[in-house]
Amino acid sequence: MGKKTSYPRKQYRQLLRGWLLRHKAIVAGLVAIFAVVTAFEIVLLRSMPPTSVMRDVIVAALAASAVGMCWGIHTLFLAHEGHAIHQLRGAWGEDNTATELKAAQRQGLVWGRVDALELERGDIDHLVVTRRGGVVVVDSKWCSALDADVRLAFAASATRAANAGRGLVNTVTQRSHGRHSAPRKALTVTPVVVVWGAAQSSVRDDEVVDGVAIVRGSGFRTWLARLEAETISQKTATELVARIEGFDENRRAVVRERERERQSVAPART
Repeated sequence: MGKKTSYPRKQYRQLLRGWLLRHKAIVAGLVAIFAVVTAFEIVLLRSMPPTSVMRDVIVAALAASAVGMCWGIHTLFLAHEGHAIHQLRGAWGEDNTATELKAAQRQGLVWGRVDALELERGDIDHLVVTRRGGVVVVDSKWCSALDADVRLAFAASATRAANAGRGLVNTVTQRSHGRHSAPRKALTVTPVVVVWGAAQSSVRDDEVVDGVAIVRGSGFRTWLARLEAETISQKTATELVARIEGFDENRRAVVRERERERQSVAPART
């Protein structure tokens, strides 16, 4: 299965597309300015001898103006769309956690994982199958301040994700085991909140809120190494990850088909 886009990054891109459509005049104006500057620089390039040092300067200026235009548009977008920065930070948090999980897999702490699981009642940032800690449902957060209310909200969000992950694991496990076979012991599912950003310094050692561990992003692998809940064999882990990926891909296919049907029956805009 190819790399999937995380939920916050997907939301961020939707916000960006919507903003660009609503502010077409501003974007068109900036592009027009860039086109005029580019045309002027091209005229200067053609008028100079091939060995002129100024050619390199103008080429660099042309590249800088392209970067400046993109930066300017992006800055305007973030200034107008207050919610976009929250989605962007969420994407940063999930990316950082994914990087830590890759390192944890190289260390032999985890067998595998499935990222960006979107379910009917929410999403799961990372569902991780560990060697000795059962299944871990990771909720990544990027924030600058961490008070009691934020901690409770994070714990509640992680609990909901863990419940969804537990239901998903049980579903794919029962399907693989067979309807008429003896019931198999349910795998342990542990929720954890991984905090990134300035708020990492506010996370206490061994912090637990409402039964949910809250750990610093920089200490996530250490937490995984200390986790001992249930030993999972490589064969079981490989089968579980494959079945969850298959379940997720089937669900996404159904969603895509429903979206195509919705668009096909939607009245054409005039």
